[in-house]
Amino acid sequence: EPTDSSDQWRFLGWYDSLAEGAQPVTAVTVTSNTTLYARWTEGGTATHPYTISTADELIAYRDKINSTDTGTPESAEIVLGRWNTACYQLTSDLTLWVSAWNKGAPMGNITGTFDGGGHTITIEGDPDTESCRSSLFQQVANTGEIKDLNVRYAVHMEMGSNPEAAGVVCRNDGTITNVTCQYRLEAEPEATEDTTSIQINAGQFGGIVGNNQGTMENCTVSGRIEGRIDGYVGGIAGQNYGTIKGCTASCSIRSGGTFPLGGIVGIHFGKLINCTVASDVILEVSSTSPEIGAFGGYKMRGAQPDENCIYNGNQYEEWGKEDWDA
Repeated sequence: EPTDSSDQWRFLGWYDSLAEGAQPVTAVTVTSNTTLYARWTEGGTATHPYTISTADELIAYRDKINSTDTGTPESAEIVLGRWNTACYQLTSDLTLWVSAWNKGAPMGNITGTFDGGGHTITIEGDPDTESCRSSLFQQVANTGEIKDLNVRYAVHMEMGSNPEAAGVVCRNDGTITNVTCQYRLEAEPEATEDTTSIQINAGQFGGIVGNNQGTMENCTVSGRIEGRIDGYVGGIAGQNYGTIKGCTASCSIRSGGTFPLGGIVGIHFGKLINCTVASDVILEVSSTSPEIGAFGGYKMRGAQPDENCIYNGNQYEEWGKEDWDA
């Protein structure tokens, strides 16, 4: 049986006809010249996703998605779609070393599905000398989906000037479901900027998504996010134009920036449903002027009413500011 080590194609069988609906041949009695045809189907489909079990495989697919190579085979009769339209399945926990991941841009634009399978990607490195300079995903398109994925940061983040930055996805226009992000942040409050856990000059920064224009459901962020973040900051998303449903923020945020800060979102234009902010969450900025709220820092006119959102603490109002006249 033919094999393809790239996992790009799956062998379906031998056929005696190229006609639509032809069935594979299981046995052939050769009494004269006979022509058989090998038939293949694309990998990366919903029923046959590309599987990822190592960090090297994740990086390789990242580079393919970000390249201009469509993966088209030599035969012009068969055309393979771009890598970003494919479906991917994480099949094991893996450790992603920042020294390798930092060599490329985030994985994007995802228009297919990335299924984490409940596994964990740990972002690892030397905390004294290395920091993560790239989110995992750049963008999830309106047809794209990321689901059932756990991400854990064991190093600092330092992304420089970036209009959208996050622990998992910079911008979401699609669907993100059952994604968790844990920040293991060890910097002491009196640490200098060079040793704090986050250094990002971003328009929006979120624990999972920087700018949410789509749907996020059943996502959780935990740990402590600490450092200088210049932009709208939220435990789940920095900015929200979409729907955030059933998400929980258990992360404390200390930001040296001067923009609105919220447990769920920094600035809000969309809808929050059944979201929870832990009562022991601490939100803090270096300036006394920014708006700080348990759910969000700034709720703009046009945002829909919150539904069944829960905050059991007494340290913050639900919203830093609700600007219905903006």
